[in-house]
Amino acid sequence: MQLLVAVLCLVSFVNGGVLINEVNTEVPGASVNNAQYIELYNTDSEDVVLNNYSIALVGNDEKIYKAFYLDGYTIKGNDYLVLGHDGVKNVMLVFKDDGDVISSDAEIKVQGNAIVLYYGREIWAGQIASSAFMVDAIVHDNGGRNDVGLLALLTPQQNAVHEDSDFSERDDESMSRCGGTTQAANYQFTLAVSTPGEVNDCTTGVTGRPRIAPVEAQGPTDIIINEVEADNPKQDEQEFIELKNLGAMEKSLDQYTLVLYAGNRATPSAYNVIPLTGQTIGANGYFVIGSSQVPNADMNFAQAKNNLQNQIAGVALYYGKETPFNIGMPVTKINMVDAIAYTTRSSTLKGYKGQKLQNFMNLFVPGQTLIFEDPAHTKENESMSRCFFTDSFRSNSYQLLAATPGKLNACGYPPKSIDKVIIGG
Repeated sequence: MQLLVAVLCLVSFVNGGVLINEVNTEVPGASVNNAQYIELYNTDSEDVVLNNYSIALVGNDEKIYKAFYLDGYTIKGNDYLVLGHDGVKNVMLVFKDDGDVISSDAEIKVQGNAIVLYYGREIWAGQIASSAFMVDAIVHDNGGRNDVGLLALLTPQQNAVHEDSDFSERDDESMSRCGGTTQAANYQFTLAVSTPGEVNDCTTGVTGRPRIAPVEAQGPTDIIINEVEADNPKQDEQEFIELKNLGAMEKSLDQYTLVLYAGNRATPSAYNVIPLTGQTIGANGYFVIGSSQVPNADMNFAQAKNNLQNQIAGVALYYGKETPFNIGMPVTKINMVDAIAYTTRSSTLKGYKGQKLQNFMNLFVPGQTLIFEDPAHTKENESMSRCFFTDSFRSNSYQLLAATPGKLNACGYPPKSIDKVIIGG
C-alpha cells in the first residue's frame, strides 16, 4: 500500500486541450507531395504555450522517423497552428531537416503511418513510439490498409484513416476532424476539402458532397444494420448480418427485406434478396441472419458458406412491400432505411477510384468512405461493428472488431481512455 501511494504522488496531469485537427499527406495530380501539413487545434478558450509539446511522425515499423519540437510557439484560444511545407496556406512552422526548409520532398509518409502529439517527452528519430506522454494520435494510410501494430499501439480497436488521393478529381482533400474532440479517435476523421488554419469543412465535404447521414431513411429508423461479417479467416462459414432494435418494444420484421448487392458488375445489382417475413426482434435486441455455424443465428442463409461478397459490395435494409425485390435488380433507394458499403479485398479498389468509387458510394452512403474489412486485421474472426453512432447511413459508425453475433458489439467508449495525459506513466 505504501508503494502505491508513492507511485501516485509522482503522477501529475495535463489537460489535453490541444488536438490534431487536420492532416494532408497527398496532393491530387502532384508529382511530389510538397503541400503536406498537420494542423493542431486548441479546444480551450485560453492560449496554450506549446513548450514541452512535440510531434512525432511514426513509420509502420513503429519507429519515429521525424520529430518536431513546438517550444517557443503559442496557440491562441480556439485557434489553429499549422505545420507544413513552405507555401501551405496559414503555415506557421515550416518542415525542416537539418536546418533546411524542405519544399520538394514528401515529409509525411503516406502508407501505414501515424502522427503523434506528445507532451513532456523527449523524442528523436529512430526511437520506438509508445502511448506514454501521448496527448493525441492519428493512424493513417493512403491504400485502404490497416497497420495492426500501429493501431494496437496508439489507437486500439479502430481502423486507420484512409486518405484517398483520387477521392476528388478537382479539390485537394484532407483528413479532417469532424466527429468530435475525443483524443486518439481515428473514427472522428473524414475526408473533406483542405482548410489549413481554418474551420474544417465538415458540412459539405469535397466537391459539395454531404459528409454525414446524407440520406433520409425511407421508413422507420428504429431497426438498423448493426454488424456485418463478410470474410472469415478460412472457409467463409461464419458470415452474418446483425440487425439491432433501438426501440423498447418487441417488433415484427414482416415489412423488412435485406438486399445484398454486388459492386463488381457493370451496373451494381442484387445477388440475394432476404425477406424477413414472420420474424420478430426483441426490445433493444438483435436479430442475426447467418450461416448455420454462426452462434445466436435467428435465421440461416440458404447456403452453408460464401453468402456475402468479398469484393466491393453493399448491404441494404428496406421497409415496405411497395417495391418488388428480385435478384439482378439495380440498387434502389426507395424504402431504404439503412445501408453499408464495404470490401474485403484492397485489390478491388484498383478498379474503383475517383468518380467511379463515389458513384458506387452514392447508391448507399453518399459522400462517405468505403469500409474495408481487412482479413489480415486479426487471426480471429472479425466483423464490421457499429460503434459510437446509431443513426442510419453512417460509415464512420463502424469499426473492425471481434465478431459478436447476437451480443453487444466489442466497442470501446471511447476506444482509448486518455482524457488526461499522465506525466511519468
